[in-house]
Amino acid sequence: MARIALDRPRAPHAAAGAGCYESHYLKATDPAGGRAIWVRQTALKRPGRPARPTLWATVFDRAASAPLARRTTFDEPLRDPGAGTWARFGGAEIGPGRAAGTLDEVTWDLTWDGGAEPNLYLPSARLYDRPLPRSGGLALLPATWVTGLVRMGDQAWEIGGWPAMVGHNWGTDHAAHWVWIHAALLPDRDGRGWVDLILARVEIGPLLTPWVVSGAMKIDGERTRLGGLTARLRGFRADVTPERVAVQLPGGVGLEVRGDPAATVTWDYAAPHGPGRDVRNCSVADGTLTLPGGRSLTLAGGWALEVGRPSSP
Repeated sequence: MARIALDRPRAPHAAAGAGCYESHYLKATDPAGGRAIWVRQTALKRPGRPARPTLWATVFDRAASAPLARRTTFDEPLRDPGAGTWARFGGAEIGPGRAAGTLDEVTWDLTWDGGAEPNLYLPSARLYDRPLPRSGGLALLPATWVTGLVRMGDQAWEIGGWPAMVGHNWGTDHAAHWVWIHAALLPDRDGRGWVDLILARVEIGPLLTPWVVSGAMKIDGERTRLGGLTARLRGFRADVTPERVAVQLPGGVGLEVRGDPAATVTWDYAAPHGPGRDVRNCSVADGTLTLPGGRSLTLAGGWALEVGRPSSP
């Protein structure tokens, strides 16, 4: 797998007249459920303007009244972070094996070592960095294990072996509508099952495509590709709302994930071209994965559910 080509930063090297967005991110969840940390280092470049970096930190705790969500966009143009790092600005950095930074009262220093092989959301690595599709991404590590410390003011979480994923997405524009579903530490035979799934609808001129689904899961030690460009021809169904997503995949695989509105953060994502996107993320959602034959794996407070759609006028 061409991991070096697929994790390197694109936005610092974008042509002056190009528009693009980029995000490197980490999501880690308490094995007991109900708590999670989601940190992102992103860039947005509009045509004819320099790329600007934004740092994001969201702490989810279902015992709290709402997620602790912070975001800051920096005035300085985005610069190349240097070898061995994916993004570095505002005193924060993310790269192979480590994410660290401070944003307002939130400080994180998290490390990981190894993990599952990348999960490409496009059918082939050759499709990345092309004019079409305009958006692309992958889970660099769809499942890994994170250790370290997260502080929120005078509160601290010592993180020892939390299941996590590390992702990277970029392109010349966001999908019009998308869903991201992820869970690790699913209760399969070894207790380390995971699933990582993307659904997207994209604009082609004035038209909006049906849902395209792509992802993978590893259950009972066996990794299986999910979806594909022909999924709709073989019985794919999706019921999508901002707080609940139910998906039926070919071969008898199904997912139902519900986000708790009180534990959901809502962001506006700016776009390189035209209007932005309204994005809701609950990284402590409840969900069930149903396998062929009817076997179900349920995990409370350990799923990520993200729904993005066009911003309201």
